[in-house]
Amino acid sequence: MSSLNAMVSANGRVFYIIDEGPRASVQLPADWQLVARDAYNGVVLWRKPISQWLTRFWPWKSGPAQMPRKLVAVGDRVYAPLDINGALKQFDAATGKELQTYEGTAAAEEFILTEGILLVQVNPDPSDQAKLEEERRKRRNFNYDSVNRALIDHDKAKRIVAIEAESGKQLWERVGPKVSPLSLGALNGNVVYHNGERVVCVDLKSGAEKWVSEPVKSPLKLVSEESPTLVLRDDKVFFAMDQKMTTLSLADGKTLWTSDWTTNDYRSPVTVMAMQGLVWSMNITSAKAPGTFTGRDPVTGEVKSQFDLPPFQGIGHHRCYKAKASGDFVLLSRSGVEYVDPTKQSYAENHWIRGGCLYGILPANGMLYSTPHACACYLKGKMNGFTAMTPGPTGPAAPPDATLSPHQKGPAYLAKLESAAREDDWPTYRGNVERSGATKFPVKTDLKAAWTAQLGGDLSSLTVGEGLVLVSQRDRNTVHAIRVEDGGQAWHFT
Repeated sequence: MSSLNAMVSANGRVFYIIDEGPRASVQLPADWQLVARDAYNGVVLWRKPISQWLTRFWPWKSGPAQMPRKLVAVGDRVYAPLDINGALKQFDAATGKELQTYEGTAAAEEFILTEGILLVQVNPDPSDQAKLEEERRKRRNFNYDSVNRALIDHDKAKRIVAIEAESGKQLWERVGPKVSPLSLGALNGNVVYHNGERVVCVDLKSGAEKWVSEPVKSPLKLVSEESPTLVLRDDKVFFAMDQKMTTLSLADGKTLWTSDWTTNDYRSPVTVMAMQGLVWSMNITSAKAPGTFTGRDPVTGEVKSQFDLPPFQGIGHHRCYKAKASGDFVLLSRSGVEYVDPTKQSYAENHWIRGGCLYGILPANGMLYSTPHACACYLKGKMNGFTAMTPGPTGPAAPPDATLSPHQKGPAYLAKLESAAREDDWPTYRGNVERSGATKFPVKTDLKAAWTAQLGGDLSSLTVGEGLVLVSQRDRNTVHAIRVEDGGQAWHFT
């Protein structure tokens, strides 16, 4: 199994679940960790050991598809279990402090968070992980096997539990429904899932059933890396599996339209992209495929846009994870990362960047994160490791305007100023003229946040003096002065 199988980002941080065990041999023990990093400089903020996770002997290129849905981050909170069969926990995103454990959530297969409510899909009869690991170890073949593929039987009763995220109060639960993988979704007070036969909608606050659709069959026994995809957008439900798309009304569950749908991405769940006013399918599994993008009207299913990507020469198939989308772009991975704007029908490719099987890449924070991988394609030219990338320059920089001076003489120019700084000041980047990087002012060890000031932009390092915190927005040429006592803005100058 891929070493990194879940990753999310919120409030300038990234969080992921990774096996940091030795890489010399799959036989060596795993070391699963929940890790938090600064999203911009990659500094590790905290980590939590995971006592038990899915066996590292799970076959290569075999998912399982639900693993990325075991981690959620919203604002300053992170949600994850620290045991694959353990209860779901809430952590402080900045410090990693465990804030609470949610009862009745042990062995969560996947979960989402909406309107402050956790929706947790629980397996009442989870696999014995020690037994599963021993069975997989005995196979002695950990390579990709296209014949003896790993199967997961989802045709078992599950529980769906709704919990207030901050209070931990359980609002309701539904006991006994079968739930297709990756079909649990929520929008505008509605919770929707597929039970193998039909799509079901219940009320977010009470769990009361609102409607059940006409038959929309989808197998519950699946190869482990593949699954259907359910997407909620505006007032519609899009459900795709087995080369078929079914679109329902979110209001009453009535079928709006059905159509053929393209096959999965390679060894991953079905792709459904609802963007730019259309719902898109992409024929991208094989390098020999034409790369046809088809955009349908979300109300009628009528084809409104269709085009083929430029001829592709490279790796034989899409990377072993789903395509993603960000802003106006779909991010394919037929060889590395390809940016496609479906409206402009533009295409730009980079052969050398790719992510790990199952999860892939993460577009967030104006950057693209590539995850550790074992991909053997383009072995000598590919990028390795854990990498965050920003856009490069699109052309040469404009020459500076020689008529403009970068300096302005303010009222303090050439004025006599008191040179001695107070002990609690930090007037320069290194703290003082000696560049010591230290202060004699006593600092308590039990620190806690007193206030937060949201400025945005590319901020400089801080200086402190005369009761003010000074910081500049380098991308906006603006200096801000913030009061130390309450975080309020004293002044700013551009």
